[in-house]
Amino acid sequence: RLTDVLRVTPASGFSRHTASQVVETFREIAELMIYGDQHDPSFFDAFIEQRVMAHFTKFISPPDGGRPDRDIALQLLQTLAIVVQNVREETSLFFLFSEGHVPRRLVEANLDFDDEEVLGRYVSLLKTTSMRLNARTVQMFFFTGTETRGGKAAGEQSDAVAAAFPLFAAGARFLSHHESMVRAASRTITLNCLAVTDARVRQFLCSPKPWGKCVPRAVEAAGATVAALTEATLFAEPDAPGARERANLVAELGDLLSFVDDAAGLPDVQLSGEAAGSLAERVEAELWSGIVAPTLLGSIAPGPERFSTPGDDSRAPRSLADSRDSRDSRDSRDAGPPQTSPVTALFAVSRLAV
Repeated sequence: RLTDVLRVTPASGFSRHTASQVVETFREIAELMIYGDQHDPSFFDAFIEQRVMAHFTKFISPPDGGRPDRDIALQLLQTLAIVVQNVREETSLFFLFSEGHVPRRLVEANLDFDDEEVLGRYVSLLKTTSMRLNARTVQMFFFTGTETRGGKAAGEQSDAVAAAFPLFAAGARFLSHHESMVRAASRTITLNCLAVTDARVRQFLCSPKPWGKCVPRAVEAAGATVAALTEATLFAEPDAPGARERANLVAELGDLLSFVDDAAGLPDVQLSGEAAGSLAERVEAELWSGIVAPTLLGSIAPGPERFSTPGDDSRAPRSLADSRDSRDSRDSRDAGPPQTSPVTALFAVSRLAV
């Protein structure tokens, strides 16, 4: 009965009464799916036979490419987050993530991200999903060139060039969002993707373009945050206007540095080519070239040549050159690295050392 409602209802262009009926159907199916996973597999098997995930995604990603009904999108995002979080059996996860319904159609759905509630539930679902990634489940989220393009020519290309990881891309997209909760969720998604100990996935994520979307961007944001933390703000009295700004900037700096530190502490995977080396070395190189040498040391004692000389990387991490090459964009460097006062730079060094 429940799947019949979804089967006969078109993906769009329905009445508010029909939308309410579909929303309630989502709720009931979610309850039964969780019950079936934990108590009676026959319930879950029934939903597999009825291809319930295909019906779910037809509403979140209509065939015409338009945006889904808002109420239905909100309920479906919440429903799937609850189901993904609560199922216990890995075989149930395989069903949820199979055929690209969640890994591609939902992750890449045309949603209204200007709607804060829609965005909040979307990143919540992505965060919950990323927490279920492991070396086995990630295979349904990571698409190689042969899977996406087909044919011998595509198969001859390296995964780092031809592969796609939509979940990672969606998480990295909101790393600089103005809403702190969205940024926090995006960092968790990114770290969970990086943490997967699958060589092909890590090789792809450590290639220049994907890598440039995460750690280098966080380091760049940390430098901008330090530059925004003026002495007047840093030493503002508790009841002064700058006190709140100081609290926000210090908290953001702490979050960014924690994200970078967490990335450095992830387990290593044996890689080859330009992605070879430990994550800790890569992160150290990004910190040195992105904030320590140009912004912190450069602000404490102007004259960056004292800390790095062209052709001499004796003071820099061994992979500094590779680190610089991994950046997607260098437009901001045309105006020089962000600078701050020596006092603020010393404060930032103290936070970096914690």
